[in-house]
Amino acid sequence: MRSTRVDLTRDLREGERAGARLGLGRALIVAQVALSLVLLVGAGLFLRTLRNLTGADTGLTAGDVHLFKVHAIASGKADSLNLSRRLVERFRALPGVDAVGVSAHQPLGGTTDRTSVKIEGRESASGGDEFAYVNRVGGDFFAALGIAMRAGRVIGPQDDVGAPPPVVINEAFRRVYFPGQDPLGRRVNDAQVVG
Repeated sequence: MRSTRVDLTRDLREGERAGARLGLGRALIVAQVALSLVLLVGAGLFLRTLRNLTGADTGLTAGDVHLFKVHAIASGKADSLNLSRRLVERFRALPGVDAVGVSAHQPLGGTTDRTSVKIEGRESASGGDEFAYVNRVGGDFFAALGIAMRAGRVIGPQDDVGAPPPVVINEAFRRVYFPGQDPLGRRVNDAQVVG
């Protein structure tokens, strides 16, 4: 558009000034093309990453799984457990339901609780506090999401409020805190590893 408005006779008489103006225009075009290429490459990488993430193995079975949230104000741990048990029982009674699980946080939902890790008989490898992300679960949580147990058992009805608290760890936690060891029966934060 700029070249259609240029008075070539006047610009040729002005000499260097016209050349500088045309050079600035060319530089702006080169910059625009370069930025467009950067945006195109970035968009391509984003799409490829998105495609790879949709095919990533999360360890969960997502087919025919329905998630919903219940916002309830409970007066204590026992009330929360009773509410969870009643909900699990009611949903299990529905036709076509294979497994019902409850959790404090939606799997892969972006929110978790973080807690310090203290393992009985083990000093901290870093010399300071070590942390892990936790989710409190119940019902048939592992079966509902198709999470396979490599060893031990899942959290079940035998793990009542009065029983020693159980903990199920994932493979990443085992590799970091129990490399080459069997973690079953070990104590983590005053809870016993059951799976």
